[in-house]
Amino acid sequence: SGGVGEVINQRLNELGVGVRFYASNGNAADISIPEIIKNYAADEKTAVIIVHIENLADPKEFYEVVRKVTPRKPVLAMKTGRTEEGSRAVASHTGGMVGADIATEVLLKKAGCVVFRDQEELCQAAIAFSLQPVPKGDRVGMITNTGGPAIIATDEVIEAGLSMPPLSDDSIKRLKEALHPAAVAANPIDVLATGTPEHWETAVDVLIKDQNIDSILITFVTPFFVDTVGCARKFAAKVEEARKAGKPIIMNVMTDRRQWKETLCIIHKAGIPEYEFAETAARALVALCRYGQIRRRRTEPPTQFDDINLTAAKEVLDAAANRGAKHLSQAETFRLLEAYRIPCARWATVQAEEQLASAAEKVGFPAALKVDDPIRALHKSEVGAVVLGIKDDAELVEAARQLWRRFEGASLLLQEMVEADREVIIGAAKQPNMGHLILFGLGGIVVELLKDVAMELTPVSRGEARAMLRAIKSAPLLFGFRNIKAADTDTLAELVERVSRLVETFPQISELDINPLKVCAAPAAPLAVDARVILE
Repeated sequence: SGGVGEVINQRLNELGVGVRFYASNGNAADISIPEIIKNYAADEKTAVIIVHIENLADPKEFYEVVRKVTPRKPVLAMKTGRTEEGSRAVASHTGGMVGADIATEVLLKKAGCVVFRDQEELCQAAIAFSLQPVPKGDRVGMITNTGGPAIIATDEVIEAGLSMPPLSDDSIKRLKEALHPAAVAANPIDVLATGTPEHWETAVDVLIKDQNIDSILITFVTPFFVDTVGCARKFAAKVEEARKAGKPIIMNVMTDRRQWKETLCIIHKAGIPEYEFAETAARALVALCRYGQIRRRRTEPPTQFDDINLTAAKEVLDAAANRGAKHLSQAETFRLLEAYRIPCARWATVQAEEQLASAAEKVGFPAALKVDDPIRALHKSEVGAVVLGIKDDAELVEAARQLWRRFEGASLLLQEMVEADREVIIGAAKQPNMGHLILFGLGGIVVELLKDVAMELTPVSRGEARAMLRAIKSAPLLFGFRNIKAADTDTLAELVERVSRLVETFPQISELDINPLKVCAAPAAPLAVDARVILE
């Protein structure tokens, strides 16, 4: 959008950020966004690239270009048009949670972009990117002379997943020797409202030299009884040393900007990004740290599994295609998953009453009996197409007769009842010109209520799969929390990767759900107890 581009361009100028190039490619009849980004990336005087996107004509071209740019130059991206009124009805949980354009945001992140949803936050972050180095880690050291703003900044930093570690013993010793006895020699460092230029100099120097700290966030109020010009000069004198240490300095300066012009001018000339609000400064630092994470992340190829039965998987899908089916039956879905070595609860199909005994012998009790008809019983519990907790042969016969009365001639599927204290979902949804979006999250009946999920685009590597597990809010339930023992997270990550391989190999799969995947404490392997596959 030329309008949005001009707003961003104007705001950057108001903030005093130099704009090297500005381009709006209209309807992209000739020049594409990736071509423009490639040109900016080659320009040595361009420090940071900002891109606003409404749609991507060729997502693969964008990804291939941008993923080569982001390791050496930050790309700050904002995607608009994320919602879609009247979106199509979907049959899978995964499809229901994939918004109209969430896949584009996932693509941006996979390519290494720092993604924003707010123009002002993007512009403010651009100041920090254009002036300061990228931190080597996520450990923040903070200095303040007033409590409230430091608390606000701390909340922003911690909620974003960064840390504020304790200072080293040497740092604490230096601070206690140099600061007022009432000052706080910890992280955050509080030099007090009466903090002198020398106090501030020591505090900044301590954080530059402390090996536990990767970045410096300063909240600074300008009291009339303090030499604020002297303080500003001490900040400025430390910038180069901090830069050599790879530690960015970000400031929140709370002042009357007309009265304290000289103080602000010294800070600006030193190349220190300063913001009027503590949360704005903290968010700018968070954006820098996110880019640091992107630069540090390991790139690894997807696992090439040698135990997959491609022939069996192809037979299942070919059979469905030959009869024109859009939905696989449960039996077909389980055969497909087992071909990819995705463990499923024991199951057996039942077409007639005389098959019940042999099915029960294979599956055991307690068991569940389901109608295996994706047309009449897509959501089984809602239409009474499942009987749970069957304890013996007599109950099994009665359950089968009950289901056949309601769903005449239906194929049934008998399955073992799996006891587990956690349920997750692994899913896939095909995206136009992008491959499949892979989803992992808290599963069961709450999946669309809580929407505690993480998403990645194919191909998903093992490292990306592990990151997906850790990205959900409920991750502690998987990795161990209080009296809940850790699950087999290595196997869970492997299953995410196997689902990715499955839909990559068979792109005719439009949507796939494994929900719930029952999860117990390690070393017990997760088991799929319900699954759904929809074909194009």
